Amino acid sequence: MRFEGTLQDWNYERGFGAIAPAQGGQALFVHASAFPADGVAPALGEALSFEMTVDAKGQKKAVHVLRSKAKKLPPTHTLLVPAPRRERIRGRSSGRRWPSWLLAALVLLVAGMAMQAWLGSMRPPEHSQTVASAPGQQQQGLKRGKTQAQSSAQNAAGR
Repeated sequence: MRFEGTLQDWNYERGFGAIAPAQGGQALFVHASAFPADGVAPALGEALSFEMTVDAKGQKKAVHVLRSKAKKLPPTHTLLVPAPRRERIRGRSSGRRWPSWLLAALVLLVAGMAMQAWLGSMRPPEHSQTVASAPGQQQQGLKRGKTQAQSSAQNAAGR
């Protein structure tokens, strides 16, 4: 058996509300799944027709809800509207955040610089001479005008 009533209360975030029967009496629980899947959320004060059932807890609830054709209200909300954003409490007064891509780029830049410095410290030093002699011997050879090759040749011949 179908009854007539109006939507008395509706929670858009959670998708349920209450219907006040036109015959009077206690308001009935109604869930969003009881409405037709037309994408339009119910509006407060909207005329509805419904069937009444009793749930497992013994509570009366409205099912198979239809919108009354007599009174069409413009839709105030749709079921696809996201819930309002809740503001986060932040320690900073400005409330701005760094974009995640910028933080990632900064981390990669610092990591690259650290790796370059680490790899640069592991390279062997470049030598201009293959074998260096003692500082005193090298200076004596240069004072006489001899090259290192000449000095080593003389040393080998003298033995």
